[in-house]
Amino acid sequence: MRFGLLTAAMVLVGCSSTSVTPTPSTDAGTTSDGSVTPPAKSGLPCAVQDVLSQRCHQCHGPTVQFGAPMPLVTYEDLTATATGGRIIDRVIARVKDDKKPMPQPPNPRLGTADLATLQTWAQTMPRSDETCAYKPPLPTPTADCTPDRSIRPASKWTMPKDKSNEYVCYGVDITEAQKRHITAMIPHIVNNKIVHHVLLLEAPTAQSSTPFACPSGMATTWRMLYGWAPGGAALATPPEAGFPLEGTKHYVVQLHYNNVQALEGETDDSGIDLCTTPTLRANDADVMAFGNLRFTIPPNSPNYTIDCGITVPNNFTGLHFFAAMPHMHNLGAKIETTLIQGGKTIDMGSVPSWDFNAQPWKPIDATVNGGDQIRTTCAWNNNTGQPVKYGSNTEDEMCYSFTMYYPRISGLFSWEVPAATSQCK
Repeated sequence: MRFGLLTAAMVLVGCSSTSVTPTPSTDAGTTSDGSVTPPAKSGLPCAVQDVLSQRCHQCHGPTVQFGAPMPLVTYEDLTATATGGRIIDRVIARVKDDKKPMPQPPNPRLGTADLATLQTWAQTMPRSDETCAYKPPLPTPTADCTPDRSIRPASKWTMPKDKSNEYVCYGVDITEAQKRHITAMIPHIVNNKIVHHVLLLEAPTAQSSTPFACPSGMATTWRMLYGWAPGGAALATPPEAGFPLEGTKHYVVQLHYNNVQALEGETDDSGIDLCTTPTLRANDADVMAFGNLRFTIPPNSPNYTIDCGITVPNNFTGLHFFAAMPHMHNLGAKIETTLIQGGKTIDMGSVPSWDFNAQPWKPIDATVNGGDQIRTTCAWNNNTGQPVKYGSNTEDEMCYSFTMYYPRISGLFSWEVPAATSQCK
């Protein structure tokens, strides 16, 4: 079976919040598409520039994008100082940080050789007079289809200059007289200076099509469908399944804007494009959530853990799970979901070191039988003096693993049934 999830992330990418004034690169060039490239002589050795341009410049290039606080282009950029020390030292620390690495997921981690290149240069930081050929950032996979449905706001959102972070939502209804299948969801990013992540959700009722400020935590009645962040790409379903589009669907787009550079007058109307087909696939896809809704984390509790599970009912037999997105809030420490089947343990999406700012969809491949066990373990570090309960606000907590599957279960009245009925040890 060909696995169709390219890469996707519910991203709340955790860039540093300290802004450094960029040093203009007067001899920077441009590519054929008009994007700015680093100067041929940046003061950096070509080996260092190659690592930065291929792995960091998607956000930290000559034109800073996606809310990144500074460029990482020239000798002056890397030897500048800010809160926390030299920029190059902060870069290396983030690259090595298992909890909040840079590049952020869904981008792959920096390899040992590339990290060694940065570390060796950082020891003495010699200025180089080398002339370097530009190596662009690694390409992002795209969906092999042409979008035929678009989700856009009724008007543009204007980002306040005095806010570094803003969460904004808008709703769009799509009505289809004849059933179609959604086969791919594709990000449509308009203002890459400030867009930090985009989520697509399905709501039970219509929401305003005019963008409005909304909480960072999604409503418990909204179903997660897709997420994008820098480095993420389209999400394509396996060829055996598609998400049903029939009657009227109420979609919600949540955007996280990051404006640490205090840019003025920035507007945006980013959204999501859909590839759909009237040629229905063999199965409807859907999303359900494992985990638990009934917990309270005591105050001042490090590594407070719950282990909750369900016995797979017989009407789940034959369900195939193909992607999972674990979800917690800021106190989360780790989360893992496993399938226990015939004495074997199969990973169903795990994050051993939780970071609220990096929540990617993970490809999985599992088919369940009645009587199997599916268990989700969540751990939190509550360093506050207050108990923290389950809830949709960011200051609350969650223990969910959103999981895509097919065929869709007829009569499953809510995506959160597995989490709502789980029993905890």
